[in-house]
Amino acid sequence: MGAIFDYRIYRDIEMEELRKKWNDDVEEDLYENGHSYSGSIGMLGSRFVLKSEKGSKELAIEYIEENHDKWDAPMCVPFPGGYVIGGWCSS
Repeated sequence: MGAIFDYRIYRDIEMEELRKKWNDDVEEDLYENGHSYSGSIGMLGSRFVLKSEKGSKELAIEYIEENHDKWDAPMCVPFPGGYVIGGWCSS
């Protein structure tokens, strides 16, 4: 089994709305791509781990890519004006 890095970017959103939007996006991905090794965010699950803010969207993406382990909960990394949520998804 492999892994594919996948993430979503959310801008101008409060934490409560972010949690709902991420959950909706995960459910939509599961519906569209299936429940087994799709390599997309549905494999990450709806509960994420909030990390410390990074200085830019690009740094947030890079942090997740370098620090997330397949099978762990997705990481949520804030950046000025938004959040990146994602990780390595089983494929």
